[in-house]
Amino acid sequence: MLERRLAALLLAASTLFVTAGATELVVTQAAGEAVSAQRRLGLLDRLQGGDRLELAAGATLVLFDLEGGRQFTLTGPARFSIAAAGPERQGGSGSARVDLPDPALARALRRPGQAAAGAILRSGAADGGVEVLAPSQALLSWRARPHRGHWTLRLRDASGGLLYETSLAGTEHVLPDTLRLAHGARYLRELEWEQRDGSRGTELLALETLDAAADAELAALRPPPGAAPAARVLYALYLRARGLHGLAQRAAPELAEGN
Repeated sequence: MLERRLAALLLAASTLFVTAGATELVVTQAAGEAVSAQRRLGLLDRLQGGDRLELAAGATLVLFDLEGGRQFTLTGPARFSIAAAGPERQGGSGSARVDLPDPALARALRRPGQAAAGAILRSGAADGGVEVLAPSQALLSWRARPHRGHWTLRLRDASGGLLYETSLAGTEHVLPDTLRLAHGARYLRELEWEQRDGSRGTELLALETLDAAADAELAALRPPPGAAPAARVLYALYLRARGLHGLAQRAAPELAEGN
């Protein structure tokens, strides 16, 4: 069951990061020392055809094929080069294995990629002034800034009517299940706080919920509790490409650290 869920996630992610030309792999999990071109590889670093890398003893590197939807797990100590078929071991006692799924099936089932996906891979910034929200996981988050006391959070419908209000100490909040958001609808998030000088600060943000089909897909592809870091990172990239930046950060908190 877990293998089928991960295969589906890999297929969905591959549709967002499809690129033309040579093989391109992205690091979705790194443990221990792995070096390419005299730089240590980390989360979301990319490798292309012809690149060489070396893994120290005990190191593990998980790579996702942006074009074919394949996943490779490399272990050290070993030296590898990136070929069209994927990483090839050039020396050492480590290994390279293809995890999931079948490349031909991935290409057959792949949908057209989104033009902005490449930029989203490296940036967690929202695109434009509208934030996308998933009704099945309605998470609201905002940037921390100097303030006194608690934040006041309000959710309004498209006409300005108040739907929900609460006071919070943190900078994110999952809306209660009792608040049913419509699919494909517009809302307004209103944030209010007391600034250090005693004045009131406010922020308004337009929200738009996913349609029913997109929301169902998101829920189906969500990795189960305890999933491998690579699966969580792929899911977070999938969420980013759909504008769900708050959910992406929660799915893989390591992506918030400069990635």
